[in-house]
Amino acid sequence: MTVSPIAESVIWILREKEMPKTNSIISKIISEVLTRYPDTPTLTLAKKLHKEEPAVFLNIEAARGAIRYRRGTSGKHNRRWATHTKAESPKNPFDDLPEELADYKDWKPVKLSEGKWLILADAHIPYYKRKPFEIALQAGLDEKVTGIVLLGDMADFYSVSFWQKDPRRRNFKTDRQALLKMLDVMRVMFPNIPIYYKLGNHEERLERYLKTKAPELLDCELLSFESIIEAGKYEIDIVADKKILKIGRLFLLHGHEFGMSFFSPVNPARGLYLRGKEIALCAHYHQSSQHTEKSLADIITSCWSIGCLSDLHPEWKPLNKWCHGFAIVDNRDKEFRVYNRRIINGQIF
Repeated sequence: MTVSPIAESVIWILREKEMPKTNSIISKIISEVLTRYPDTPTLTLAKKLHKEEPAVFLNIEAARGAIRYRRGTSGKHNRRWATHTKAESPKNPFDDLPEELADYKDWKPVKLSEGKWLILADAHIPYYKRKPFEIALQAGLDEKVTGIVLLGDMADFYSVSFWQKDPRRRNFKTDRQALLKMLDVMRVMFPNIPIYYKLGNHEERLERYLKTKAPELLDCELLSFESIIEAGKYEIDIVADKKILKIGRLFLLHGHEFGMSFFSPVNPARGLYLRGKEIALCAHYHQSSQHTEKSLADIITSCWSIGCLSDLHPEWKPLNKWCHGFAIVDNRDKEFRVYNRRIINGQIF
């Protein structure tokens, strides 16, 4: 009587169940081939077994049934007899999460070299005060600084502000020309030292204006801040995207990076400490202040805010706590010192 391939497979399974697994020749053959070829498809192995052991596996379907039986793929009721099942990897629930969209390509601080640095900020050119500005630059010469950091809001860019504007005031062209004159003087006085220009919230007015009024021009290089101030001509490094700088252990930021401002119930330096919890110096608030705290581990952390170089009584805020000032950071021999200077009645304090 001729037995069909499917019947032969069923007969083999029944016969295999009745035989002790350790004594079954079929089990040994199947176990050996599955151990040697754990990832080979079942049908491929069945053809191989039928060809090599025709007396044991009368046809391909019989060999295939035997392999499926040992792999646990011949039905739920037979899985308890399986000896070479493949562990299925559980589905990772995080695979269905949406793709992330990073805002910043690189958030690492811009590290400055050792030396003595002059820190200037908040001139708001052309709405600056000439005498304090001259005093700060002369102090840089007298101290023989090896680098300059313009820590934001050196320009005002009133004409591209989103605040209500007086059309009788100066325009963007004249404001730019005034800023370039300042850079001219600075480069003549300090011809061979590095100058870093960190953008403050007022410099960012230009990009915000383009995003709102002319988004199609955002990618135009001629309208970038770097191009407008001719950074290449003056050999100035631009620090944009709210990135911060670092001199040794001292972090430098304009002050708007935490938002438009941070809560400073005592003074800006304390507000900076509460938000950053690191040794840091900022501008933005037009006030000279210092705050120092010591931890339980005797670690001392100090923060500073520096004064401005702008008009102290502008039309939009005539009453305020502002003062003129600048800072010199001396970072040599793996140590640094911050000299936070005020300018009062033409004198440095």
